Amino acid sequence: RRYIAEVHRAGASGHTVVRLQSAAMDRTVMTLWERAIAAAGAAHAPSPVSLLALGGYGRRDLAPFSDVDLLVLHRDRDPDAFVKDASERFLYSLWDLKLEVGYGVRDLKACDQLASEDHTARTALLDLRYMAGDRALFRELEREELHGLSQAKVDKFLADKLEEMRSRRDRFGDSLYLLEPNVKESEGGLRDLQSALWL
Repeated sequence: RRYIAEVHRAGASGHTVVRLQSAAMDRTVMTLWERAIAAAGAAHAPSPVSLLALGGYGRRDLAPFSDVDLLVLHRDRDPDAFVKDASERFLYSLWDLKLEVGYGVRDLKACDQLASEDHTARTALLDLRYMAGDRALFRELEREELHGLSQAKVDKFLADKLEEMRSRRDRFGDSLYLLEPNVKESEGGLRDLQSALWL
């Protein structure tokens, strides 16, 4: 973080800063994941599991001190002993580093159900990125949530996202008339750019 802060102060672009921050977090997350998997594998029979990055972290746009959004994807409806042990060890080690973590342990069906009920969760899945583990399991989720969407799901997502943008503009106002506009949430801010890309 100190190095990235120095790079920023020296005039590096925001794009460079978030890419460096994401790369540094990748190394940290992968080290902790590998330790957790090894320890769980010594105690339980391993089963298919994938570690995935979501949201801003998934698209490698991690701002300093942002949440690190992660998904542990497993095969069966309920996580088995191996998945439970590995995910708990992993999560506690992230917390020990005082990281802000958005975290889920789900199977494919639970991911689909959550995405259909919550368009914020659906949005996070648009930025899905494979990190480690069972690649075939990741591809199933990717196919289901990104490539296999029905027209009804697409239409609902678009309507929900447009309504969210309208609501956000009502809340944060027109940046032209604000003394201190919110660069993330105000009209024309970062969230509007991201919403355009998601749409």
